[in-house]
Amino acid sequence: MITGKTRNCAKTGRRPISKRCSNCGHLFSYTGSHAKRNQHFFCSHECYIKFKTKKVAVSCDYCGTTFMKKAGDINRSNHNFCSQACNLAYRHRAGIGAWNHRVNGRVVHRKIAEDKYGRTLRPWEEVHHVDGNHFNNNPDNIIVLSKSDHSKIHASRKERKLNGQFTTQVTTP
Repeated sequence: MITGKTRNCAKTGRRPISKRCSNCGHLFSYTGSHAKRNQHFFCSHECYIKFKTKKVAVSCDYCGTTFMKKAGDINRSNHNFCSQACNLAYRHRAGIGAWNHRVNGRVVHRKIAEDKYGRTLRPWEEVHHVDGNHFNNNPDNIIVLSKSDHSKIHASRKERKLNGQFTTQVTTP
């Protein structure tokens, strides 16, 4: 071992520089080429990802538990849930979404449509609720459509941004 001299890195030929991790504060040896240019240095890829991903503490809308969520995800959604179970429980309690109630293993609205049309529905056929209320299984409120036609109906009720992305659901059926 040579004393009094610092050894260069065998891989890059550069001298190691002591840097402090911008995420965890750990002191580590840096041999990269951008020591003057970079503002942040990281001891590992995990620290880089944690630093880069901006997370905010939010509380669950259903159970009240505090958890961390990405800032971008908060901006994109109206609700914050700590788990899928809380999301489903909230939706069920609030009456949001289609629940595809089953009787004897069969989805109720498909059974009602089969009775209305007098035949078994094919697997590629979908049931559309005309008034948009998935809990209204009145035969007059149900029609059978192909997946393509069903998608067109729902897409026509949505507004789009200038770049073509959907923005909000229009409430008029």
